[in-house]
Amino acid sequence: MSKIHIVTWGNADYQLQWVLPEDIPKDSKITTAHGYCFKGDDLLVVENHRGFELPGGHLDPGEGYEAAFKREVLEEACVHVGSVVLLGYIRVEPMLKIFTSKYPAVSYMAFCSSVVKKEEEYSPVHECVSRKYISPMEIRVVHHHWYDIYEPSLLSAVA
Repeated sequence: MSKIHIVTWGNADYQLQWVLPEDIPKDSKITTAHGYCFKGDDLLVVENHRGFELPGGHLDPGEGYEAAFKREVLEEACVHVGSVVLLGYIRVEPMLKIFTSKYPAVSYMAFCSSVVKKEEEYSPVHECVSRKYISPMEIRVVHHHWYDIYEPSLLSAVA
């Protein structure tokens, strides 16, 4: 596992750590799926109330990370993607000793990569208001808040 990063989301602090797929415990709770969708050499980003970010979101009950990633990309960007490659996970642990949330005390965010297969006319039905394509390394500047913890997933996606 990599070094631990501390971030503040909302009004709570969390410890985040990059974990390779083979290092995740078997009984781990994966709560979200996010990732990189490529159209040629360009990377898809979506815009919502926070700004631009990678498409992705929460898993529905009984849904795996691959299906969730494909669904979220379609909902947020009106884009169909191909096969999903798992790059790794971000392990999320709240720093509060007493933690009340709908999430487990330790959860995992799956980070994936795929290619754009088909674009539909963009229609902002869900929380996103636009989509665009950028150079992959631009994500560090365009993303509403790029944390160092995202770097391993980016480097894996463009390798």
